[in-house]
Amino acid sequence: MSSGYSFGGVLLAFYFSGSKLTKLKEKVKKSLDENYKPGGRRDASQVLASSFIGTVLALVWLVRELEQQSSVIIGEDRMTRFLLATYLGNYACCTADTWASELGVLSKSDPILITTLKRVPAGTNGGITLLGIIASISGGGFIGMIYYLFTYFTSHPQAVWIPFSMLMGLFGSLVDSFLGATIQTTYYNQELRQICAVSSQKAHRHIAGRNICSNEAVNFLSALTTAIIGGLVAYCIL
Repeated sequence: MSSGYSFGGVLLAFYFSGSKLTKLKEKVKKSLDENYKPGGRRDASQVLASSFIGTVLALVWLVRELEQQSSVIIGEDRMTRFLLATYLGNYACCTADTWASELGVLSKSDPILITTLKRVPAGTNGGITLLGIIASISGGGFIGMIYYLFTYFTSHPQAVWIPFSMLMGLFGSLVDSFLGATIQTTYYNQELRQICAVSSQKAHRHIAGRNICSNEAVNFLSALTTAIIGGLVAYCIL
């Protein structure tokens, strides 16, 4: 049952790192976002969007482990690699997106919209910065490193999952940015100079995206996409 420790470690690493970064320079973030929640408080839909896929995968893994009593050794079988990669891909994406959002918004330069490459206000859905990209790669790598450390002490360390998670973190963050720029709307309050999700005043200017999905839906779709792509990469290549 060594995988239970490593899976749990990955989950805790995501939540604790995200919570710490959310509280970083709260005053600055509050000044940029009209809907900012102090302390990074999350409601049930936000928690579900980031944890549902990982929870399902962990349960599937547990059933397989109980049935086969197999070890988490890369190359053992393709389904093992697929499940492990989807789990890591999911949390690499979630962590990378959180790190990129919480750190990228603090960049001294305005972000560019991923679909048009035009400058947009800080906090715009789909906006990317160099700092945010570095943060997303680091967030993914952090997940891979946590998994590696847990397997190092409990079973068979597999360093290959570190660069894998870095790649999935970057990929997932870019997918999230693309979806945010296209199917999630962003408005800008020109009087308060703040980003907002809903236009209710004449002072609000549409920046990007269509009002199709909520932020939680975008997060879920990007994590699901990354998990599937990560699983396929591991299944076919690793």
